[in-house]
Amino acid sequence: MRNSPGVAIVPSGISGSGKTTLRNKLLKKFPDMEVVCPDDLRREILGDVSDQSEGHKIFTKARELLWDLLMDGKLVFFDATNLGKSKTRVESWVNEVGLGSRIINVGLEDSDRPDICAARVRMDLAVGKDRSKVPEEVVYDQYEKWMKTGKENMIMVGNDISDLVREIEAVYLEDIPF
Repeated sequence: MRNSPGVAIVPSGISGSGKTTLRNKLLKKFPDMEVVCPDDLRREILGDVSDQSEGHKIFTKARELLWDLLMDGKLVFFDATNLGKSKTRVESWVNEVGLGSRIINVGLEDSDRPDICAARVRMDLAVGKDRSKVPEEVVYDQYEKWMKTGKENMIMVGNDISDLVREIEAVYLEDIPF
């Protein structure tokens, strides 16, 4: 257990914008990073990543996991769409933990390109990737929410994640003696 607050990385982006890809890149840089992913919980608890029938149960479990990890001073990636009210909800969960836990808000640049994101989802499903089966019209609905999302407090990332890595190092690693 660290003697400092946990840090939550909260990516915002439409389906297919690269949140899970970002998670995997960050895991290479920060192998001790923990991941809380509602899709993974759906797969584990309900047996189907696309099953939306128990949303309250899934997000209650996600909140509990996030709280526990932040209270232990962990670096946590909350892998979900995180748009609109859901982004606000995750931010409130982090603030409820207290203890000085911090949030790094990340925006996925490809969210500005719903056609490409929808094509990625189609391609993933066509090759049998176990991912949420998001209909194309939902991707475009998410895009509308994305366009209304305030991005002024986000670190925007695409293929280059170096600014985000520097921010994580500054916020999370600042108080660890080497």
